[in-house]
Amino acid sequence: MSSKPLDVGTVTPPLGGSHDSTIVMLHGSGDSGQGLKEWLEMEGDLFRFERTKVIFPTAHLRAYSLLGPYGMQRVWFDRLRLDPTGKEDVPGMKEMAALVKDVIKSEVDAGIPLSRIVLGGFSMGGGQALFTAISDDELCSGLAGCFALSTFLSERSVVPGMIEAHKAAGRRIMPMLQWHGEDDDMISCKWGEDSVKRIQAAGAEIDWKTFVGLQHSLRSDEVKQLMVWINERLSV
Repeated sequence: MSSKPLDVGTVTPPLGGSHDSTIVMLHGSGDSGQGLKEWLEMEGDLFRFERTKVIFPTAHLRAYSLLGPYGMQRVWFDRLRLDPTGKEDVPGMKEMAALVKDVIKSEVDAGIPLSRIVLGGFSMGGGQALFTAISDDELCSGLAGCFALSTFLSERSVVPGMIEAHKAAGRRIMPMLQWHGEDDDMISCKWGEDSVKRIQAAGAEIDWKTFVGLQHSLRSDEVKQLMVWINERLSV
């Protein structure tokens, strides 16, 4: 796999011109940063903030086992099967976590405090966001928050163990949320709920919410509530 920098050319600028905070949002499997941005815009030009820049990185094109031996797709990590019993691709997630952290570091180097940066994602991007934030001591304790929409963790995920290590060391764990559509026919809402329960059992607080009638998608009411949550995190 290539470790070249992520494509971060897709950006939603702040409404007010200059920005004092940043959101990094990761797309789902097979999508792109531009695709996710356009999807949000179809919901009524949502996910725009007065003083917050939104960066939509694009994952590298890579082999994806779910598509067969020759399948290639823009994904954050590999999957052998699409359910919680599948083995977690820890090496792939670690490699992408380092590249996502580079995106965050570029914002910090440009003058945005880590405490003014939120990391999140949809579907596979949500799982990668959780892994990235929790696997790094600096991010876990320093980010303003982390959100994961319509996603799940493997039953054997290393994430709960990393949370336990943070708790044992007395580190702060950034505010987190995981939301899911009740009618999701691709990633079961129960898979998401079970993931949240494992995170909570490890000692972390995470906001869990479900949306009636929502399938494996984004919807304006969910996005509006997410914007409220983000603004609350950035106003602390």
